[in-house]
Amino acid sequence: MSPSTAALLAGLVLLFPLAGSALCGLLGPVLGRRFVNLAGTLSIGAAFAVTLVIFVQVLGAASGHQSTTATLWNWLDLGPGNLNVSVDVTIDQLSVLMLLVITGVGLLIHVYSVGYMEHDSGVARFFSYMNLFIFSMALLVLAANLIILIIGWAAVALSSYLLIGFWYERESAVLAARKAMITQVIGDVALVIAAILIFVNLRAVPACPPNEKCAGLPQSLHTLSLPQIFAHASSLGTGSPLITLICILLAVGAFAKSAQFPLHTWLPDAMEGPTPVSALIHAATMVTAGVYLIARFHPLFDLAPIASGMVACVGMGTAVMAGFIALSQVDIKRVIAYSTMSQIGLMIFAVGIGAYAAGMYQFLLHAFFKALLFLAAGNVIHAVHDEQDIREMGGLDSRMRVTAWCFLVGSLALAGFLFAGMFSKEDLLGFGLLNGPGAPALYVVGIVVNVLTGLYAFRLYGTAFRGEPRSDAARNAHESKAVMLWPVVILAGLSALAGWILQWPVAFGPHLIDAFLNPVFTSPGSGPIAKAPNLGWGVIGFVIGLTCSLIGIAIALRIWVRHDLDPSRALARPGLRLLPRLSFNKLYFDEIYDALLVRPTRALARGLRRVGDPVMDSWIKGVSGVATDFSSAFRTIQTGLIRDYASYMVLFVVIFTVAVMLAAGLAK
Repeated sequence: MSPSTAALLAGLVLLFPLAGSALCGLLGPVLGRRFVNLAGTLSIGAAFAVTLVIFVQVLGAASGHQSTTATLWNWLDLGPGNLNVSVDVTIDQLSVLMLLVITGVGLLIHVYSVGYMEHDSGVARFFSYMNLFIFSMALLVLAANLIILIIGWAAVALSSYLLIGFWYERESAVLAARKAMITQVIGDVALVIAAILIFVNLRAVPACPPNEKCAGLPQSLHTLSLPQIFAHASSLGTGSPLITLICILLAVGAFAKSAQFPLHTWLPDAMEGPTPVSALIHAATMVTAGVYLIARFHPLFDLAPIASGMVACVGMGTAVMAGFIALSQVDIKRVIAYSTMSQIGLMIFAVGIGAYAAGMYQFLLHAFFKALLFLAAGNVIHAVHDEQDIREMGGLDSRMRVTAWCFLVGSLALAGFLFAGMFSKEDLLGFGLLNGPGAPALYVVGIVVNVLTGLYAFRLYGTAFRGEPRSDAARNAHESKAVMLWPVVILAGLSALAGWILQWPVAFGPHLIDAFLNPVFTSPGSGPIAKAPNLGWGVIGFVIGLTCSLIGIAIALRIWVRHDLDPSRALARPGLRLLPRLSFNKLYFDEIYDALLVRPTRALARGLRRVGDPVMDSWIKGVSGVATDFSSAFRTIQTGLIRDYASYMVLFVVIFTVAVMLAAGLAK
């Protein structure tokens, strides 16, 4: 693909959602709901169509790493060796895969939103924010310049803040949006510091060939260009403290955006936004940005084994923690939110051990079944009059048959049986047999995650859809309208079939995504990628992982569907009594952060106010007093008589003349 073609196509992908955001925000309140629905949805549809064109071009190119970097325009140029910021975009297999999910799944979510937001008076503002979200994420994944990447990164945070707090009349929504923004700012600061360290310490050489025309110009320069950074990453030193620090800072940015421990507490509260927002954040955009960041910066992480090991441990630890918490949550959206946190943890683990293509494979399939689960949950919430407590549901499978079947497909895909998750999850866990810190220790933890996933996925399905209705709202529930059903059905089809289509040649072997992405991760300048298990270990790992998933599903069915197994007796034992409470209270992370950070900060602010307010009041009163006295003294000369003003003018002319004469005499 030529740079001019790449610039045109990438520019269109960015332009369409940005234009949709502006049209919905500016003209939507005037032209009405129908215009907003069309403009907000068609703009994303156009971006998806352009993305398909890009995909076909990349797919049809010659084999190998087909990466094209193009400049849309030069923003700031301070000369050779100084700051140079241009709006550069990169089109390669990784960015194309991300764009397909962002625009494709995003389009289905936008179509669904037409029905979900049908009666909301703020629909123009909603679609404007949603389009802005798509634009921000597209800018992030296309960016080929550190500054542009940071701008996209910050724009994603802003979009999430606006959407999480969309219903700003609710105090809980405002607090959730503020919590998400503050948490992400921590990661943003870490990302900016990492960018500064890269800019200061990494020099691309040569800046220009050593010839007469370049005489006097530096033979190396600081760079913000990502291709240049990756090409010269080895100059930072393999395993050096500098490259380790840079990668740890990048990882902190990824942890904040992808809700990984210890910066994970904002994600469950983000459910205060409308359900389509939850689907967009969890499936197609924001929380996957951290996975993308580590995958994109793999040439640096390949040089920092300590930082990569930390990433893998945090990812797997978060996967276990979130799965444990999800077991006792009662809000239907929060259960799915914690499942997202757990699944993203597996992706972080994969990229942490160098299995980048496996992590992105999980990203792709997870986008399908997680969007499916959230949108199906939105159908349920609509049907039971905005009730989100699963204890007030039950018996919905006979009242919402299509949604129930689709939710079952999503639950099976999430649990890793028959459908999507069975392929991607076992694929990335298989790499843990041979790679990562303490291999295969993290693999053992991973198969525990399989059990937990089966448990909470089918606890949710069994409690919400099976049995008898437990409230009047559940008894009177009915199926959603077509505009909300078709996106769910399409996502159910993708969740059921995508894994089988992409997997090649067998369930535990290589897959098409691996073949598509590996040129990115094996290009010149990249370090070694993770070792894939051979056929024998692949079969063993697949069978073990699938068995653990089935164990979790079977236990959940016996407890919450057939009701012939009661875990309360086992959990009543002295050593286990604390577990349900820890799970229900989310391991008390909010309370711990409140005690360690929020309360001391508020106490300090109150103390400073008690000390500072009297001082500031006295200072302000003193200044105002001096001004008052000064004005009172000069007020007497304002008589309103012309002779007085003429006298003042003569006096000041005399004073000015004498001053000029004295100055001239001193000068001589």
